[in-house]
Amino acid sequence: MLASLPKVPLGKFRYQGADVKPEILPGDQLVPAADMSGCEVYKLPWSGGKLHYQLNAQQTELYAIWPAKLFLRDTAQRDCAMRSYRERLWQHHRDGWNLDVAFAACLGLQDEVGQWHDRHFDWTYVLPCGLARETAPENPQRPGIPESPSRQGMGTGVIPVLEMLLQDYPDELIVLPCWPADVAVDFTLYSPYAGRVEVQYRPVDALRVATQREIRVRTAISGAVTLQVERLPGDGR
Repeated sequence: MLASLPKVPLGKFRYQGADVKPEILPGDQLVPAADMSGCEVYKLPWSGGKLHYQLNAQQTELYAIWPAKLFLRDTAQRDCAMRSYRERLWQHHRDGWNLDVAFAACLGLQDEVGQWHDRHFDWTYVLPCGLARETAPENPQRPGIPESPSRQGMGTGVIPVLEMLLQDYPDELIVLPCWPADVAVDFTLYSPYAGRVEVQYRPVDALRVATQREIRVRTAISGAVTLQVERLPGDGR
């Protein structure tokens, strides 16, 4: 079967080191991994000379933190998750594969999210709607729009914001678990457990939460703000 296939034109991925933005040469759309010469490996000073793949550095040690989110339910698990985050091997790679800020938001690390969120977009396209995606050639007919869209880069932009606004469990909603206490916000999201969830927050004034289905609600916002929980009408509006 392979012998009967016509030759596929191969592209070329230009890699000039970790400090230079990689690029696909103009006109080359198909770039198989086998052709990514010159960017396969590099050495870490603490690895004893062991080679690592530069372009596939993912935080597998954090996969249990998100989306499982076990840490908020148990102090020991949360401490373990926090250590895993602090001691992770790959930290803040500038691409859409690495979700440091999503993990940080799940752990309630507001300063980390604030410091690193925008930096994750340095080498990613940001669509007009605000979503981010991985680096790719632009569509020549529509500047600013990727020619071959991929949605993996959305993770760095959208997921951490959602995790800062609402985290849900079968028996509980945590509203604003990682949101700055001095920033007002209104939003509506859907929870598989609570249905439609409407939130209006005003610092030091009020935090109103309305859910479509009855569920326990708590918040990480502290201070004088009053948490007001309501039920939405039957149609969720």
